[in-house]
Amino acid sequence: MTCWEHASRSAAVMWSRSAGNSSIAASDERAATALYAEMQRRSLRAYRELLDGDDVDVRVDLMAAQLVGVAFNRYIVRTGPLASMSAEEVTTRLARVLRSIMFE
Repeated sequence: MTCWEHASRSAAVMWSRSAGNSSIAASDERAATALYAEMQRRSLRAYRELLDGDDVDVRVDLMAAQLVGVAFNRYIVRTGPLASMSAEEVTTRLARVLRSIMFE
């Protein structure tokens, strides 16, 4: 969570915020796809070293969906309980979800 707490100026966050403008979003669709593909490639490589099973790709996609959703809600939209809870509480709650995806 610490890196996310300071991510408000990151390229991904700034791109996501600009995506609300439909003309920017349309022109950046390829960039978003490339960004997602690179994040997925790096995640799969790292998690394959830690996880086993035939469904590692599925579990990594589920983890990515959780992380992207939390990041979008907390740092882009900035409303609701996720946006207002402490980083420690988000970490605690999110860790439970991610552990379940990874190991159950």
